[in-house]
Parts: sequence; C-alpha cells; structure tokens
Amino acid sequence: MTAITHATTGVTAIANSSGLPAGVTAAYASDVITISGTPTQAGTYNYTITPASSCGAATATGTIVVTADGTVASASSSPTLCINTALTPITHATTVVTGIASSSGLPAGVTAAYASDVITISGTPSASGTFNYTITPSDCGAATATGTIIVEAASAGGSISSAATECYGDNGPTTLTLSGYTGSITGWEKSEDNGNNWIYIEY
Repeated sequence: MTAITHATTGVTAIANSSGLPAGVTAAYASDVITISGTPTQAGTYNYTITPASSCGAATATGTIVVTADGTVASASSSPTLCINTALTPITHATTVVTGIASSSGLPAGVTAAYASDVITISGTPSASGTFNYTITPSDCGAATATGTIIVEAASAGGSISSAATECYGDNGPTTLTLSGYTGSITGWEKSEDNGNNWIYIEY
C-alpha cells in the first residue's frame, strides 16, 4: 500500500490503533504518523489512531478500501471454424472485474468486450491460423482470460498436374496427381458425361 501520513504536533508516540486491515500497521516518527503495509483481506476499513500526548484528544482517522483480487473462469469453448465465418461468442465469467485493460493474440476481425461480469469474444475472423489469446482485465490481481481459436483457411480444389488420354475400358497405369489444393482430401469423384453428373470414387 502507498503509505498514508498524518502530520502531528505535540505528539510523542502512538497510544493505540484500531480498524486497520490485517497486514497494515501505524508508526510514529518526527511529528508524522505513517500507515503502511500490505493488506491481506478485502473490505472497507475505517481506522482510528490515538496519539500519546499530554494535552487534547485529537485522533488520526481515515478509510482504507481493499479490493479483492479479480478472478477469470476458463473459456466457454475453444472453437475451430472457417475463415470469414462468424464466431460463436466465447465467454469468460469473472468476479471483481470492471473492464478490459488489454488484449492480444485474437485473430483479425475478432474483439473482446466486458459487461456484467462476463468477457465476451466475438466477431468474424479474416485471417487463418492458430491464435492463442490473452485478455487482461482491469482489476486487482494477475488473473487473465486465455484460450485458443483455430481458424481454417478456405478450401481450394487445386488442379491436376498433367492431362492424360485413355481409351474406353483401358485400365492402364496412368497416374493423375492433384496439387495446389488447400485443406484435406476426403474423396474423389469422376464424371462420364463431361461434368454433368459425378460419381464418388472410394478414397
């Protein structure tokens, strides 16, 4: 805690003190009462410090408000979605949080917002990749919201590297190679009527 001071005159020491939070104490030196320490319990503390003096009944009084450390729950989901597709909002429940101080690692097009004890991540990602994000709340303590969003690039069919001519009914060894595709190959199809109808080929 940043030290609190009370200037005094005609005081020689502290007779007693009350109302200070645990971990905080008062000391007297050179006409100044100094209150310092590290509070270990949250709450509102109205303190009274009675000096040792030969005359008068003056006391040092004040208030110290100790806020509890904020907490942030785990992400409601760790989604995998396609690029340029709206993200189903990810939420982090919080306590003793008042806002967002900073955020990093979110994909372009996705933002974080705070309202009513919840951090909500939403938007439409416009970049692909694996994004490990960190959101730092505005509060006491070091709790952060962390998680992962995986954005997959748009699929591309690619092309056959070379053409081949085969006679009908020929089961020759011709090999066709697909290149330049994005995503995973899940199967092949063939057409026997110039692309009007397609037949699935077991992959």
